[in-house]
This record gives sequence, C-alpha cells and structure tokens, in this order.
Amino acid sequence: MSCQAHFYDRRASAYARKFLFDEAIECHSAACQELEKSYKLTSNSKAVESIKLQHEYHKKQKDFLRLKKLQYHTYKEALRVQKEAMSRIMKARGARENESENDSQGATLKKAIFRTIEEADSLLELLVQRDDEDGSSVKQENCLSNKETSNVSSGSKRPKDDTTVIEELKIVNYQLRYVLTVGFLDII
Repeated sequence: MSCQAHFYDRRASAYARKFLFDEAIECHSAACQELEKSYKLTSNSKAVESIKLQHEYHKKQKDFLRLKKLQYHTYKEALRVQKEAMSRIMKARGARENESENDSQGATLKKAIFRTIEEADSLLELLVQRDDEDGSSVKQENCLSNKETSNVSSGSKRPKDDTTVIEELKIVNYQLRYVLTVGFLDII
C-alpha cells in the first residue's frame, strides 16, 4: 500500500513543477488515502509512526499547494494587469508627437550609456588595481616563452593579456564619452 503512496507523491511533485496544482493536490489526497489503508493493516509501532508522519506530510503538502496555487494565480493576474498597463502606456506614447518622443528617448539613451560607461570605468579600475597588486607575476604568466611560441601553429592567435584588455576598454570608453559630449545623440 505504501508503494502507491510514494507513486502518488512523485506524481504530485511532477504536477507541481508543471503548475498543475489541482492535480497535485488530488495526488496528495490519494496518497493520504493509501496511507490510511496501510495504517489500518499495520500493527508495528514504528511502521505506524512512520505512516502517521507520512500522512501529516501529505496533508501539509496539500495546504502548501493550495497556497502556491493562490500565489501563482495572483502572480499571473498581476502580469496580465501589468501587460495591459504597458500596452496603454505604449498607446499613449504613440499618440504623442514623434519629436517629443525622440527627445525623451534620446535623453534616456544618453543616461543609459553614461551609466554603462561608469560601470565599465569601475570595472576597469578594479582590473587596474588587481593588475597593480599582482605586479609583474601576472605579466610573466600571460607571456608565452620562446619554446611555447615555436609550438603554436602559424594560424593561431595569441590570447590578450589583462593590460591589453584594460587599454582597449579605456579607449572604447573614451570614444563613447567623446561621442556623447560632442552631441551626436542630440540628433536622435
């Protein structure tokens, strides 16, 4: 009998992963019924205690799944409301003039680019600090010896070391800043 309860438990878990909460609750109820049958047929005190604990577990799982079902439906409803709100906002934006829309989008884009540049600068600073702390040992590890260079095929590319990556990131950030300050995005 207990084997059937385990079967229903595994099935309930599979249903719960697929957000089929009603089916999972039914499986836990069936597991409870199977355990009740086993309880009536068993006289061993340890087995009775185990069956009681399993029965309590399945009852708690049913309550838990009811709560999860409610949360899931609330979540789906919130998503639906959010989608509707976003579609209304997008329709309202579409009603505005293109010029004012482009100005606000350009400003938002400009802010996003500056924020990205600031993040890249902070990452660069961390890399530079790490490179300074490591000193020459990092440079020695990244350089290939003459023996290794001779073993590399002529078509392969040597991997970039940290200092090269840092310099390239600095150049890209400088170019982005220049484009933004010159006013290229004001055209958008």
